[in-house]
Amino acid sequence: MSVSVFITVFFLSSVTVFQNVMNRYVMEKNYQNYGEWILSEVDDPRNPETKFREMEHPYLSGSGICRTGGAIVDSDGEESDKYIGTADEEWVEIGNVEMYEGHMPEADNEIVMDLPSLAALGYSYDLGQTISVKTVIWPVVEEGDVEGTEESEFAEPQYFQKDFILTGTIRSIAENWSVCESYYL
Repeated sequence: MSVSVFITVFFLSSVTVFQNVMNRYVMEKNYQNYGEWILSEVDDPRNPETKFREMEHPYLSGSGICRTGGAIVDSDGEESDKYIGTADEEWVEIGNVEMYEGHMPEADNEIVMDLPSLAALGYSYDLGQTISVKTVIWPVVEEGDVEGTEESEFAEPQYFQKDFILTGTIRSIAENWSVCESYYL
């Protein structure tokens, strides 16, 4: 009887220790991937409801802003699954974004890109090179905004192009922040 009790206690203790180790591993991996984020909020300018950053709660003491723009057009003229965006210093810190090489942009004509995006667009990882970024935005025409529209639909695409100097690179964070169909936070 005492052997079976010992084996049972040993087994339950082992399972508990293993579960605690795995929970700690998941927490550490999440911190490496996502930083100190607890939640994210997607602003919809057409629906100005209460924003999380306006709430007072100890878990919401810090906040950062990351904005995404249009999809980057690849060298074949096709819309890629890469997006251009900006992030403030708070978002970079909270999101645990680390420089792989170089430094964050200091002027309007400077850019930092993640390594997979550089490779996908046909660029090397060399700092100081000119990166030509062409983006496409598909504006939404709301019902009734234009005569004859009965429901929301896309207007003609708008293309924008600008040259930047590559001042830094980061490892990819996009796959960690994918929330739905190519929309990255």
